[in-house]
Amino acid sequence: MQSELREAAYRICEDEVIGTMGLINHLAKVGFMKGLSNKRIQTIVRSEGETAMLSTFTDVTLEEELIIFLLEREGSR
Repeated sequence: MQSELREAAYRICEDEVIGTMGLINHLAKVGFMKGLSNKRIQTIVRSEGETAMLSTFTDVTLEEELIIFLLEREGSR
């Protein structure tokens, strides 16, 4: 969906592409955050700030999920 919005923005908003791309990127990050079921991870990802890239959000999420997995695994021993 993000790529379709980006393509449409390039076609329609020739003079306002930068603002439009920023909005699309923001919407993608909001959608990603809403999809996170773990509130702790949502808070950590949100702390990266609004200017962080979506790739940063995914990297932080993967790192936190790995930490949680390892802690749960260690606790089950």
